[in-house]
Amino acid sequence: MIPNLIFWTVTLWANMIPDMDDDKAEPYVTPDVYTEDYFLHCRHGSDEFTESGGREISPIHLKILDLAEAGEGRRVLDVGCGCGELVIHSALRGAEAVGVDYSSAANALAVKAAKEIGVDVEFFCCDVSELPEGKFDSVILADVVEHLYQYQLDQLYKDLFDRLNPDGILVIHTWPNRWHTTYSYPVARNILNLFGRNMPKSPRKPHDEIMHVNEQSVLSLQRDLRKAGFRSKVWLEHPIPEDRGMLYRFCHEAPFVKLFFADHLFAIARK
Repeated sequence: MIPNLIFWTVTLWANMIPDMDDDKAEPYVTPDVYTEDYFLHCRHGSDEFTESGGREISPIHLKILDLAEAGEGRRVLDVGCGCGELVIHSALRGAEAVGVDYSSAANALAVKAAKEIGVDVEFFCCDVSELPEGKFDSVILADVVEHLYQYQLDQLYKDLFDRLNPDGILVIHTWPNRWHTTYSYPVARNILNLFGRNMPKSPRKPHDEIMHVNEQSVLSLQRDLRKAGFRSKVWLEHPIPEDRGMLYRFCHEAPFVKLFFADHLFAIARK
C-alpha cells in the first residue's frame, strides 16, 4: 500500500511539471501512468478481472454491455478498453469486437486474457486519435471520458459520430459525478467529521488525481454530445448498500437531489 502511494504521489508531482521544451503543446495524460498494477488493482472491474482472468465482469460492465446491445451480427468498438473485458464478452455474445487502448500494459493483459478464454477479437495499442477504420454498430466509452482533456474529448466525439452506423449507439459510463465531488461531498464531509467520522478530503484515490482531468456532470456530458451532433439520454445511478438508511437512499435516489450525490453517470447517444 505505501509503495503504491509513494509511486502515485511522485507521478502526480512529475505530471504537474510543464513541458519546458514546448510550452504550447496540448496537455495529455501520459500512458506510462497506466501501469499493470493500476489495471489489476485500482480501476473499476479490476477485482473481477484479477480473480477470473476476464471470465467474470462487474455489474456495471454487464449493464454497459446490455445498453450497447452487444450481440450477434453487431460490430462493437470499445475505446479505452483496458484489460479488454467488454471486448471479450461482446465476442462471447456473438459480436465482432475491437478494443483500443494506448497503454501497452493494458494491451498485453487484454491480449493474454482473450487468448486464454479463447475468443477471436482485435486489440489495438494506440491513441484515441487513431481509431480503427470502418463503421460500428456499438461504441463503448467505459470510464474513459474523465481521462481525456476537453480538446481530446471533442475530437473523439466527432470521430465516433463518423464511425457509427446510421442506427448505431454510443454508450458511456463515467465516474465520479463532478457535482458530487465539487459541491456535496465537501459539505457532507464537514458534517460527518463533526460526528467523529474521519472522511478523507477527497473521495478520489491518488491515481484519480493524476488521471481524472475532465470529470463530468449530467449537463456537461449532455452538452458535449449535443455539440458533436448526438441526441442523448444521460442519467445518474448509485449502488445502495443494504445497510444504508432512508437519508442515504433519499440523497442518492430522489430526482433532483441525486444530481449532487449519485456518482455513476451513464449516457446513450445516437445520431
